[in-house]
This record gives sequence, C-alpha cells and structure tokens, in this order.
Amino acid sequence: MRVVALVSGGKDSCYNMMQCVAEGHSIVALANLRPEKKDEVDSYMFQTVGHDGIDLYAKAMDVPLYRRTLFGESLVVDKDYIPDPMDEVEDLYQLLHNIKRDIDFEGVSVGAVLSDYQRVRVESVCSRLGLTSLSYLWRRNQQELLLEMIACNVKAIVIKVAALGLEPTKHLGMTIEDIYPHMCAMKLKYGLNVCGEGGEYETFTLDCPLFKRKLVLYESEKVMHSDNPVTPVAYLKLKNIKLEEKSVDINLSMKERIQDLKMSTSNQLIQELVLSNDDYKNTIPQSKEWTPNIKTCGHQQCTGTSEESNVKINNGYLCVSGITGKGDDVNISSITTTAMDQLKATLSSNGMDMSNAYIIHLYVKDMTKFADINAVYRQYFSLNPPARVCVQVDLPSNTQLQIDCQAYKPTDPNTIDIVKARNTLHVQSLSHWAPANIGPYSQGTQIGNAYFLAGQIGMCPANLELIEGGIHPEARLSLRSVGRVLDALNPKLDITSAIQVICYVTKPSFIPIAQREWTYAVECTELCNGYQGEESATSGVITYIVVPTLPKQASIEWHVIAHSNKENWKYSQKKFTDWSNYTLDSETCMSVEDSLGTVKVTAEVKNNDEELNLKEMMMKLVSVIQKEGLPWNQMMALRIFYHSKVFTHENLYNALEECLTETSENMPTFSFIPVVGLGDRKVLTACCWMQG
Repeated sequence: MRVVALVSGGKDSCYNMMQCVAEGHSIVALANLRPEKKDEVDSYMFQTVGHDGIDLYAKAMDVPLYRRTLFGESLVVDKDYIPDPMDEVEDLYQLLHNIKRDIDFEGVSVGAVLSDYQRVRVESVCSRLGLTSLSYLWRRNQQELLLEMIACNVKAIVIKVAALGLEPTKHLGMTIEDIYPHMCAMKLKYGLNVCGEGGEYETFTLDCPLFKRKLVLYESEKVMHSDNPVTPVAYLKLKNIKLEEKSVDINLSMKERIQDLKMSTSNQLIQELVLSNDDYKNTIPQSKEWTPNIKTCGHQQCTGTSEESNVKINNGYLCVSGITGKGDDVNISSITTTAMDQLKATLSSNGMDMSNAYIIHLYVKDMTKFADINAVYRQYFSLNPPARVCVQVDLPSNTQLQIDCQAYKPTDPNTIDIVKARNTLHVQSLSHWAPANIGPYSQGTQIGNAYFLAGQIGMCPANLELIEGGIHPEARLSLRSVGRVLDALNPKLDITSAIQVICYVTKPSFIPIAQREWTYAVECTELCNGYQGEESATSGVITYIVVPTLPKQASIEWHVIAHSNKENWKYSQKKFTDWSNYTLDSETCMSVEDSLGTVKVTAEVKNNDEELNLKEMMMKLVSVIQKEGLPWNQMMALRIFYHSKVFTHENLYNALEECLTETSENMPTFSFIPVVGLGDRKVLTACCWMQG
C-alpha cells in the first residue's frame, strides 16, 4: 500500500512509519499541520510543539512533505465525531484531500497509541476520502513499546513536559532512553502513561533508521507555558536545528534499512502466539462424525408464518427474529434490500430506528454472495453500527438470507438511562491489536452491563488476511482478538467474563480443538489475573455448532456476549432423562440483579433408529427453558439450531409455535437455524437470551 505518513515530529509518528514499512507498505509522502504564527496551539488532536524542525524531515527521508496551517479549533469534542467545517479535524481532511490531487496513495500512517479521540477522527477523515488508517502502535503495551523504540534506534528528545513528576529544568531535552526509567517509576507512583499518551510529555525525533540524514539540535530555548508549582508546563523552542550526514548506505531501501531490527511485526507476533503452546495439538481426541438416521412424528404441516411471533419488546429492549430474504439468488441485492427494509420498518413501528440496533445475526445461504449482501447492508448504517455475526447455513429452499436483530431504546425519551447507555467500539484502523472492522459493523456494543461482540475469526490484524495453518492457529488468534476487544470495551472484562458463547466451526472434528483452545485461553487469563483456585471460576454457557462455511473460508468463528458483574452470576447445569430415545441437557447462566442471562437446552438422541416425537420434545424443551430461566416475560430471543438431516424448518416451526401458544401469550421471538451438526448425537440446541 502507498502511504502518506502524518508526522508531528514525535517518536510515535516516526515509529509507526517504521512499522508501516515493516508490514510491506511504502512511505510516499509526509503530511503535517502547523500552527499559525505560534509555537504551539491548544489542540486535542495534533502535536504542534516542535513544528520548527518538521521541514527538515522531507530532506532527511528524501520524500515530499505537505503542510497546511491549522485554522480550525477543537469544537467537536464528543466521543463520536460529526464533521464540522470549523473543527481542526477538517484541516486534516483538506490536507489529505489536497495531497490526493498530487499523488496516488491508499493508506495513512497514524501514531496513535491509546487515544480513541484521535483514532476516531482520523478514521472519519480516512473513511470520507476512501483511505485506510494504519495504526500499528494502537493499544500496544506502553512500556514494551517505548523500550522497542529505543532498541530500534529511534533517537528522540523530550521537548514538552506537562505532568506531575516531570520537571522542566530536569527533563526537557532528555532522550527517551534516559527518561524511560523515570516514566516507569512515575507510572507506579502517579499512574502516568509511559509513552506520554495522556499528554504528560511530547518528543521530537532527531534520527531513526528511515532517515538518510540525521537532525542535530544546536540551540533551543525553554519556554514556560505555566509555572504551576505542582504540574509546571514548559516546552523547548527549536531555534537552531540542522541536517547532517550519518553512516548509512543511502542506496538501501527503507525496508532494507530496518530489516535487522527487533521490531514487533505481525508475523513475529502471530508466530509467538501460535507456537507458545503448540505441543498439545496431537493430544486432542478425534471426534467421530455421526450420521443421523432418525424419523420424526407428532407434528403437523406448517400452516404459515405468524407476524405476531417474530417481534417482542420489553422495558426498552426489542428483539425481531426470522426476517427472511426470499427469491432467486441472481436478485440477491434486491432481496437484501427488501429484508433490510422490513427490519427498518419493524423497528420504526415500535418507535425505534436502525441506530438503536446493537447486535445483528445474519445467516446467508451462499457466502459467495456476501459482498453483494454487504454492499446493500452497509447503506442502512452510518456512525456506530451494531455488532454483527455472519455465517452460512442451509436455509430452506428459496430463502437467501435470514436476519435476527436486538435493539434498545430507553422507555422514557425525556430521561437518559446512564446505567443502560449504549457504548460502541468501532475500530477501522489496521494495527497489531485486533481485526479492523472497515465494513458496516462494530467490534462490540455495550448496553448497560452487557457487551455484545461481533463474530471473530482468525484474521491477522495487520492485513486482515486469514492466518495460515488451519483450525489451531485460527482458534488461538480469534480468541486473542475476543479478549482484546473485551478489554478495549471495558478494562475489567476478559474472556472469563463471557456469559454466552457460540462457537461456529466448519467440521465436527474441529469441536474438540475449539474446546481445548477455549480452556487454554481461560487458563491463561486466570493465570494472568492471579487466580489460585483448583478449578476454573464460574464460566458462561458455551455452544459448539457446525456450519457449512464461514467468512473468508475460516475454520472457526466465536460469538461472545459478556457481562461485567460476574460476581452476581448464578450458574446451573441439569440433565433430564425421562424419555426413551432422547435426553435434554440444560445450562443456565444469569444475573438476577441485572435481569439478563442465557438458557441453553440441548436434545441428544440415544438410539439412531427410533422415532422422535417432535411435539413432545418441543413441549419438554419449552418447559425446561421456563423452569430454568428468568420470568417468561424477560425471555427475549429463542434461537433454535437444528440438525438439517433430522428436522425440517416447517415441522419445527409448527411444533414450537403450537407449544408456545399453549404455554404463554408473552412468548419470546424465535428463529430456526439449520446446521450441519452440533457435536456427538445432538440434534437440536435451543439458546434463549433473557434481558429486561
């Protein structure tokens, strides 16, 4: 990718350039925003101190430099950014827009480490210009990152201090190597950010391996911005700075100049991840694929779809299930439009709109049509889209896609329910953190104490390519991404906070591998958390499902719902064996205090040759869900995954609708998802989400 690097003069923007080169990108130009007739401006977005020396960067690297004066101010300071022509972010937009007129490029190098404020605004600019943000320092461990910069010969000095524990007379002019031990000490003492991500200090880079020539500072002037005795603020004005030759072969490419450095690249980080516990792979028991030969009885032919059965709203929460797109697959775009319009109309008729949706389950008949489906889907969302899970299943004939959606809107529009306020994580930058969601969905959404994650597959975050090696590395990498997304949503969350997990795999033999990887991930997390118990702490409900195809031909995909009040969980597991040819197993994990949780009931056959009484089974299943879960009015969405070689959609629909009608008028929404398998002799798994 051809990349324009945003440079402030600081260490982070320079080292991210090095990371871009290490990932195979080419730096074709530099871009900088400078203050007008000032040494520094009060900007939430841009480092302006040290701008005096930026012009020398172009000569140091032999690439063009584009600059623009900052005219805007920090006006839109909310978490989300909506373009305002007078905001300073629009100066960045105009700068990059002007560069696009001169040269072709696809990516923008950004040195953001932790600031969501900066990331969101750069991503907004990049999205509008059709560019990709490259933020390889994003959410890196700051102590490790600063040490790595030092080891990779980034020569930077402190040119501004603005925090408790940093003194102008002592720390201004220090190299990052010299100040590193002090910043580690200040982190322990005052909670400072080691890399200065909280504005504690700013730096100016005099040399790095990408420079053909180095910068030498001969004269500077200390300027006191604030002489507060507790947190004085001061900076260095660079009065005399020059370029000098250095011992480097200027004929070497940028890639060649950094190839021997010990940088954390995507390949290295993934190799460490996969090889750290690689010897256990051959010890996993092989699961035998079971071929069902079962007949069903006790059901009637389906009489049609009941409109009342697919929507439920309770205390501001809405679930809509079973919206389908039907027709010939050559008309997939119009089919998708019809289904999305139906979803939009359903939300509207219940006083909501698409912005209230927080998780969408998208089931498609043919994953090769995904690009066409996604092109339509994205038109219905803009800022902070809902999380999404997408898998291929064997939908009934003529049904091309199926949509389930959950949404929330406070019941009283005149009050803001802080406890259940929505929060969204939508990272669109390529990084070493977790896969970017450049498409129309977020990594995760939060409603109160519940966190709904998008499906995670084993994609390399640096390039969004599926990791090589199959199920083992895919499982491990995807679970690492799950953990990192949870941590970004709430630092108190980790993989053990998952209250409901659905793991999709493409072969029955992958289920024991997925189970082993989940156990390994939980054990590693508990070890990091200092858990000393003999057994693992209470876990949520996990379901393993075999489907024909996953996005990008992945082998595994994890969908996780997490909950932040784990100490309030109530977990139970029961087995019901009163019937001759099948058993029902239930698992429940819920928080009564927060009125949410999940109930899973699985039907497993004993004898492959005996008939199953479908109506009886569904009556028992519904009875178990009612008995083990929260009050029936809080049962929101019931999704039934069924073995497609045992049951048909029509027979299941008829049997369940009859059972629910006899059981309760306040029924949950329900949808049926045909699958290849559920593991062992399982023929049906019902997952009921409770919230309200």
